[in-house]
Amino acid sequence: MQMTAAERVAGVRDNPEGRYQLRVNFYSKYGFSRDGGAGFGTSELAFLRWEIDRGVLNPLDAPRPGSTWWRDVNEDFLLSAEVAADVEEGRAPAGDIPEPAGFWLRYIRNPSRQSWYRAHNGSIAAAYLGRMDLAARESSAEQIFLNIVLYRVLYAQALVEGEAPGWFYAVIRWLFGHTALLARLEELIADPRGPSVDVLVHLPDFYPRHYPLSDQDIRDILSKAHGIEEDGVELMDRMLISPYLAKLYRLSAGWLRTPRLCELVNEGRPCYPVIATGN
Repeated sequence: MQMTAAERVAGVRDNPEGRYQLRVNFYSKYGFSRDGGAGFGTSELAFLRWEIDRGVLNPLDAPRPGSTWWRDVNEDFLLSAEVAADVEEGRAPAGDIPEPAGFWLRYIRNPSRQSWYRAHNGSIAAAYLGRMDLAARESSAEQIFLNIVLYRVLYAQALVEGEAPGWFYAVIRWLFGHTALLARLEELIADPRGPSVDVLVHLPDFYPRHYPLSDQDIRDILSKAHGIEEDGVELMDRMLISPYLAKLYRLSAGWLRTPRLCELVNEGRPCYPVIATGN
């Protein structure tokens, strides 16, 4: 008897490499690559490899314990995609599947950069909101980092949606319209099939490879830059994303059908896990 989506995900709960293999298996069917690679899963697998190397997905009783928040958010994410795969392959009825799984099903049936981001970010947003209690147990430095991780991937989606907020992208669109140059810029920064995420997670000042973070770590993440790549990430965070967070989250809430996402910004500043309503 074949395992259900929930059983497959539960089976790799304490096996980080098993989690990775589950996603490799998914993208071997649904990466839609022309060369046999991961296709649309390229950036996700790069980020997942960084999570594994950082140790956040380790078992909680391991010599180097993982993070309950990172583990459970990843598990929620895995389950959404596996449920969609079960429906597509006839192992489960479509019925009333959760919204994140519905996004994955739409991606499977109509693959594109936009449908992938809606599936990926819809699952991430739902998991963030569903695991807020666990985020509150993380250190203050780690909580700041969780916000940074979220708004960066939301901004990447906004580029693909063609609605990135702020003056920079507006000027680029005005100058170049929907030309090959603009398409190339979006592809370079935000195409999930490209190398951009792999490059980012190999910048230790912005994606540390240890857990948990210290206060000094987060100061480094917020202000340190040593080279061209680091300067580019800092420019993106400070000038292209941070001034427009409220609009970015409002747009994302619409794309992802997650109205509560707007609560994760208060007076223009990210506030996860303490939402703006104070709950």
